[in-house]
Amino acid sequence: MSLDMSSSLASAAGHLAQPLMPLPVQTWGKVPLMMQQIVDALPVAAVLTPSEWRQQLGGRWPSIEELVAMGKRLLLVSQEDYGAEMQELIFPKWVEVQLKSKLL
Repeated sequence: MSLDMSSSLASAAGHLAQPLMPLPVQTWGKVPLMMQQIVDALPVAAVLTPSEWRQQLGGRWPSIEELVAMGKRLLLVSQEDYGAEMQELIFPKWVEVQLKSKLL
């Protein structure tokens, strides 16, 4: 590999390490489309939803074993909070801190 190619690859790798800027999908009015694509792509019955978390678990974070016993395999957390449009299926980012402390 030539020196020019190596430096180009190193430069590209440096760009990949940069945090991605969130896309303004809410501003663009694309949250409903994004939600529909998620529903189409995932087995929704396997997702622990925010309402199930509140109603069935009283806001208590379940263990992995409890999730499996409930038939749940996924818990979706968004980096951005898109408000009511995402609340049926996706948790806002603030839950990430609580989940990390529960799972560690």
